[in-house]
Amino acid sequence: MKKLISAILAVVMLLSAITTVSAASFGDVKKSDWFYDSVNYVSDKGIMQGTGKNVFSPNTTLSRAMAVTLLFRIAGTPSVSGVKLPFGDVKNGQWYTDAVKWAYDKGVVNGKSNTVFGTNDNITRAEFVTILYRYSTSKNYKLPVSRTDTFADAGEIPEWAFMAAWTLYRAEIINGKSGGFFDANANMSRAEAAAMIERFMKAPKDGKNDDTPDSQPSVDNPDIPTTGNIVVKEKKYDYNGANVMILNVENQTDKNI
Repeated sequence: MKKLISAILAVVMLLSAITTVSAASFGDVKKSDWFYDSVNYVSDKGIMQGTGKNVFSPNTTLSRAMAVTLLFRIAGTPSVSGVKLPFGDVKNGQWYTDAVKWAYDKGVVNGKSNTVFGTNDNITRAEFVTILYRYSTSKNYKLPVSRTDTFADAGEIPEWAFMAAWTLYRAEIINGKSGGFFDANANMSRAEAAAMIERFMKAPKDGKNDDTPDSQPSVDNPDIPTTGNIVVKEKKYDYNGANVMILNVENQTDKNI
C-alpha cells in the first residue's frame, strides 16, 4: 500500500511539473527579451514547444514543417484521415506528417513542387504571412483594420505575398523591422513566429476579442474592394476579388508556397 501511495504521489508531482512549463523554463528566453511574453503565450497554449530540454531557440529559422505544424495546432489538430499527399519527402509517422496533410488539404500551403514539400527548408517572412493569411481567409475571419499606412519597402514585396502582408499589417499582426521595412525575403525566426501567432490569436476576427482556437463564428472576408488598383512606388497592381489576382505586372510568375 505504501509503495502504491508513493507511486501515485510521484505521478501527481510529475504532472504538476508538466503543467507549470512556461517561457521561464527556457534558458535562452529572458524576461528582458522582446519576445518573452509571446513565447510564454504560445508555450502555455501548446502551440510552440522547445527544440530541446529547456531550449526554445528563438533565433533559429522556422522551417516549413514547423510553420504548418503551428497552424495545425491552432486549428485544434483536426483529423486528416483519408488525406493523401503527393510529396515524396513527407513520410508517414513523422511529427509534421498530419500537419502537412491538413495544410495541403485545406489549401493553406502548397509544395515546393508537385512532388516535393520541402519540410526542412527555411520559410521566409513573405511565405509565412501568406500561409497565415490563407488560413485566416479559409476560416472567413474578418481581421481589423487598425492602420492605413504600409511598409517602406512595399514595392519590394512579391506580388503573391502583397495582399497577405498588407492585410496582416493593417490588423497589427505583423510589424515592420527598423525603418518600417517588411524584409520579405528574410527568414522567419521562431521568436518572430511566436509574436505573430500571439497577435493573430488575440486579434478580433468578428468584432470580438476571443483568442480561443477556432471558436469564432464565420464572417465575411476583410473589406477589400472587388476591383481597382494599388500603386506602390510607381508599380500598378491590378486586383480582382478578395483573394487578389495580380494583372499587368511585368515578369509575373506563379509562386508555390
